[in-house]
Amino acid sequence: MSIRSASTLAAGCCAMSQTMSSFKSSHFKRIFMLGALALTFGQASATLIDFNSLATGTVVTNQFAGLTFASEPGQQIVAGSGFVCTGTPTWNCTQDVYIDFAAGAANISIDAIEPNEFGTVATFFLYSGATLLGTQDLIGLASVSGKFGFGTKTVSLGSFSGVTRLEIRGPGGVGDLDNSYGGSGIGWDNLHYDSSPSVPEPGTWSLMLLGALTIGAVKRAKAVRQG
Repeated sequence: MSIRSASTLAAGCCAMSQTMSSFKSSHFKRIFMLGALALTFGQASATLIDFNSLATGTVVTNQFAGLTFASEPGQQIVAGSGFVCTGTPTWNCTQDVYIDFAAGAANISIDAIEPNEFGTVATFFLYSGATLLGTQDLIGLASVSGKFGFGTKTVSLGSFSGVTRLEIRGPGGVGDLDNSYGGSGIGWDNLHYDSSPSVPEPGTWSLMLLGALTIGAVKRAKAVRQG
């Protein structure tokens, strides 16, 4: 073999090696990207709304992406200093609060401010579409009937998922919030929830399927070479 032929052969082998190296690199990059994509779709997105960005007296409706706030007819949700409650718009804090989630929510919690009476002072109704998922009572801070407690109580609704609507009503769904014997109603703060993981579009599923097929083809080619 001439020196020129050997040089050409070496150059060809080098080019093939670089091509294979490039193929492997792009192959593993593709696998990594698919894995990252799958991870992204499998994770929920956590959100905390503390209402601090709202000026006192602001009527709260859809200022926060993916959420809509409302109350019963004739009432509004009104911002205080870092909290919200019902009003006309003068605060009364005793009427129903409705929160709609654009995407199904899970791990919901919210702070109840001054649920001061004794016993059940409000009931949470959680829905997925038109389906009632369940209810949960809020027990007031007073230790005995006729007396008042003071402070803030975090309400955890973590046992519910896929929630599209949360309704906070009077005890058992009847009457006012925290106002059976002179309570001052309830304010609300620090709404936390996780949005349900997104569902990939058909085009994304196609891309992921193509990637899986590519991985399979590479493995088969490798098995043939080794055999």
